[in-house]
Formats: sequence, structure tokens, C-alpha cells
Amino acid sequence: MTEPKSPLKWLAQVAPTFGVTVHGTESPATAEVSVPRADGDLYGFQLELSEAGCSVSVREQNAALLPTFCPDRHINSGGWFCLGWGSTAPPEVVDAASANDWWTIVIRFLQLQLTANELGAWINGDGDWAHGDAAKHQRDAEALAERLGERFLDDLRRGDFHLRQEKKRGSVRLDLQRGARHVARLHLGADKIIGTKRPCPCDTQQAAPLDQCADHVVVLREFIEQLYLWRRKEAQFFRNLAQAGSTCCGKLRKCGLQAAVAKHQESKKTGASHARPPRRVYGPRRRK
Repeated sequence: MTEPKSPLKWLAQVAPTFGVTVHGTESPATAEVSVPRADGDLYGFQLELSEAGCSVSVREQNAALLPTFCPDRHINSGGWFCLGWGSTAPPEVVDAASANDWWTIVIRFLQLQLTANELGAWINGDGDWAHGDAAKHQRDAEALAERLGERFLDDLRRGDFHLRQEKKRGSVRLDLQRGARHVARLHLGADKIIGTKRPCPCDTQQAAPLDQCADHVVVLREFIEQLYLWRRKEAQFFRNLAQAGSTCCGKLRKCGLQAAVAKHQESKKTGASHARPPRRVYGPRRRK
């Protein structure tokens, strides 16, 4: 009976298909990867591969081309690549097919990193996930948006939806805006939409009142809640990093950590770190 191969052995076996050379099959191993660009140039990366069970982690060995930490570029502490989450996470490497999928994801990730180096911006279309616990709320918000229509989901991914939070008489209300247009208002404590006779914002053309358009009053309420949690958890993620003393690598023109660090430093100067404005805006970070 043939002995099962380790993940690193599977990766080494299929590596030549991708122009990759793997050195060693004991963890940690190293790999030389040549990443093609649209202009035909090749960029060489030296990678470190580390296996745990059937999963393989990867980072640039000497951080020659990439930062050692950048949340917006999905590079975790220590330089380890965050290659996906949930349905987009890299597969466990258990055979040649999953090894091929793994290398495909890694090379695509490196291509995106080279683009970020060139443009000073992270560009990954619809492929980005929020950070930390915010990712699961993003997943749920997108699933709810899809129930309201393809255009509704596209607008969410483009960053067209914004939430304005306002405290009034001890209660919290969230105003959902789509671009410059008001869409709906949620009374957060009472867990209900205010003004359900407004036209439903879904993709249907009939413009029926929200409370008469299928189950959309419930879907929209849940969408606003998940969008709120997504943006709040993401903001908290960066706030925690800034408060812990994390620094921005400076390789992007702007990023979530850069903004959080600047805000944290300003709050320390003014002594207003615990002050909360009566009104907040949760503007979705645009899918780049």
C-alpha cells in the first residue's frame, strides 16, 4: 500500500507545473517562485513553507519585496500570508489536485502583492474579506444583500452603502444610505425598521412598499444589523492594533492601520480617547 504523501511532498511534486522549485520536503521547506507579470517580466520570490497537519502556511523568507505586516495586504504578523477565509480559504493539501489549487492561490496572491507595490494600493475586486471577527458579518451581509438583488449586492461591494449612527433619547438609530440617498432607518434597540411604507430598495421595478415586498422588511433589517457589526468590528480590529503599538509599513498610500494609528495618536494628544461623538458614520471600505 502506497504511503500517503505529506502536504509538502505534494506541493513539491506539482511545483514544476508552476515554474516553482521546492527545496526540501520537511517543514519548514523553502521554495523559489517566479511570478509572471502582464509585461512579461518575472519577479523572483524566496518563500518559506510550513506545514501543520494538512495545512501549509507560507511567507516571504527574507521580506525582500513585501512588508512583514500589513493587514490591508493580508500579510499577518511575522510575514505569514492570509490567503483567504471561509469559502475562499486555501485547501488542505492532500493530493495533486489540492496542491495545484494551493499553488494557484499563492501565485495569484503574489501577483496582487506586486500590483500593490506598483500602485500603492491593494486591488482585489470582490475577493477581499474583512479582518478578524468582521469577516463573518461581511459574509452574512453579502448573503442578505444578494436576497435583495444583484445590483444591491454589487453596490455593497463597491462601497456605496453607508450607515449613520445617531443616539436619540437613549436609543440608537442607524440610517442606511445608498450613495446620497436615504434607504431605511433601523431602531437598533427595538430591532425594527422605522417607516416600512417607503419603497423597497430591492432590484424589482415595482417599487412596492417595503412591508409588502416579500420578506424584504426582515431581510433589510438583518442586512443593516450585519453591515453595522461588520464595520464596527473592522474599526475595532484596527483600533486594537493601534492601541497595541502596531505601526504602518508605509507601502500603501492609505490603509486602515495608517488611519487608526493617526487617530489614536491624535486622541492621545487631545486626551479624548474615551470621548464618543453623538453621531458616527460607518462608511464601507471600498472593494478595490
